[in-house]
Amino acid sequence: MATKRRLILEAIGARLAEISQANGYETDAGARIYIGEAPDLGEDDPDAALAILPGDEEPRWQGENVSVIWPITIAAIAKATIDGSYLVVEAVIGDIKRAIEQPDRRLHVNGIPLLNHYLERGAVRGLEREPEHQSVGATITYDARFTEGWGTP
Repeated sequence: MATKRRLILEAIGARLAEISQANGYETDAGARIYIGEAPDLGEDDPDAALAILPGDEEPRWQGENVSVIWPITIAAIAKATIDGSYLVVEAVIGDIKRAIEQPDRRLHVNGIPLLNHYLERGAVRGLEREPEHQSVGATITYDARFTEGWGTP
């Protein structure tokens, strides 16, 4: 049985995978999604991609259940070599906001909400670019608040 954390990542990934121009978004960044790493895009990669970066969860209450706040950062990454690369990053950030925030804010699986509360959006932050990196980017963080049973994640 999948853990709630995994189901949350899968639900976010499914929403991000919808990001394509064919679906009415500004970019096709949903064609390449990384989980757990934000890679430096190379020659063989698309012009833009996404990365889901789970943060450290923060348990708030423990008993029969554990109440958790889990920050999940989504990175918008674009090749620095394309024209207007940071403008592409801004377009991807807009696409992320539409994909994550429009359907519903509680992330559902088979009609059952995964979260106790709505997703909460944090700040958009630019990624610092190392001189040897070929990509530029920005991140946006969402806090997922959920409860899992003690010993039954």
